[in-house]
Amino acid sequence: MQEPDHSPTKKARRTSRVWTFFRKGGEGERHCNFCSQSYSSSTSTGILQTHLDSKHSTAVQEIQLSFNQEESEKLLTQCFLIHNITPTFLDCPVTRRWIQSLQIDYSLPGRTTFSTVLVPRELEALKTTQHEKEN
Repeated sequence: MQEPDHSPTKKARRTSRVWTFFRKGGEGERHCNFCSQSYSSSTSTGILQTHLDSKHSTAVQEIQLSFNQEESEKLLTQCFLIHNITPTFLDCPVTRRWIQSLQIDYSLPGRTTFSTVLVPRELEALKTTQHEKEN
């Protein structure tokens, strides 16, 4: 006889860009971050996207264009170096969800890329900056 599966069910991941611009409200409602227009929890992402396109297209575009991946990875690397954080932090599913909640289109580098590309690049930049200050 097979044991019943008591593992928690997984929630569906929200992969649509629209979720970056809406927050949960009471009783499952969704509210626009720009104008607080509320929608029921059963409203499709297509309707939410239409709202963004018709009411807030300029604001959405500015937010999406303001993200600079190179600058973000530079700052991330500096934090890791300053605080001596292990690169395995990058492989943590919670870390990845956190970063995706901040910038849905960005994918964190893996610990190998971090260790072999980003850290050496930032260390070289720091050496160059230090050398320029000395001269």
